[in-house]
Amino acid sequence: MRKNRITAFLTALAICCAAVPAVSAEDTDKTGFLASLGLANSDLSLQSWQSKVQIDEGQNTMKVPLPADSKGNKGVMNGIGLLVIDLSDCYFEVGDVSVDKVLIDGKELDFDSGKMIFGADNGTDNDDYRIELFSVFGASAAEPPFDAENITVNDSVEVTFTVTRGGNGGSAKNICGNVISGRKTNSSQPMKGYEVTAKLSSDPDAEIYANTGLIDDNFSLTLERGIYDITFSSEGYVTREFNEFRIGKKERPDEFQDMALCKCGDVSGDNKINVTDISLVAGYVKQIKPFADDYQTKVADVNRDGKVNVADITAIAAHVKGLRKIF
Repeated sequence: MRKNRITAFLTALAICCAAVPAVSAEDTDKTGFLASLGLANSDLSLQSWQSKVQIDEGQNTMKVPLPADSKGNKGVMNGIGLLVIDLSDCYFEVGDVSVDKVLIDGKELDFDSGKMIFGADNGTDNDDYRIELFSVFGASAAEPPFDAENITVNDSVEVTFTVTRGGNGGSAKNICGNVISGRKTNSSQPMKGYEVTAKLSSDPDAEIYANTGLIDDNFSLTLERGIYDITFSSEGYVTREFNEFRIGKKERPDEFQDMALCKCGDVSGDNKINVTDISLVAGYVKQIKPFADDYQTKVADVNRDGKVNVADITAIAAHVKGLRKIF
């Protein structure tokens, strides 16, 4: 049921936005934003959008009237299910943001801005920055900033807010995932005793955030919105790196679920080094079959010379025969 409601919302949003003349992000001033204010009731049967309006950096006010029916009569919204502001294509450029005032039919609304979600997940894979004043589909539903279900809207909703460009304003988020030993197969195992580090990509002197010596496969890093270089490492395993990884919208990025670390030479990722790994490297060197990804290539480069060639086949074969261990 929840999935159907979200699908309905995204469809409705697409229809509403399509009705507005397109304005590209390139058309905005460097210090401005393209903003959309959305209002809907809990079942999305009544909604209104002020879409793709160019606003300035600083304080702005946007207003959405309730839509009229075919006879020109306005409806009544009993309960708010969605009240959001979307800033187009600027997720990693927005600095400090605040919601200063909300008017319902011209009357000021009491709210707790600390419970609003700044930089919320809007359910799409884009760089839009969402100010979630409230959403039955979002994180604010668990602890609403105002009594949304008991609000009646007869005419309009007006929001005054302040937004700046630059920095990483907004609350920090817990980024969660889990690490396994070997690729995700029947032989993969939960990883223990590893380290996760994160460092802002744009700042060589930035603080390094780290979780060290984790006792099970799950991890959590508390990070502000930004672009990070993230590494996963463990003794005896090949370090895995995610450079310029965008952190902010998703609490559980897909890339960090069942994130596999492999030992050097374990090209198949089955937690063993045997003839299968020799065959895979030989197939790669002979250009018969490429590796699945850059990490598999890194695992195959057992002599660490930045290339995968006959020398690596020889090293893995020597390990399998017990002549010379890789690690």
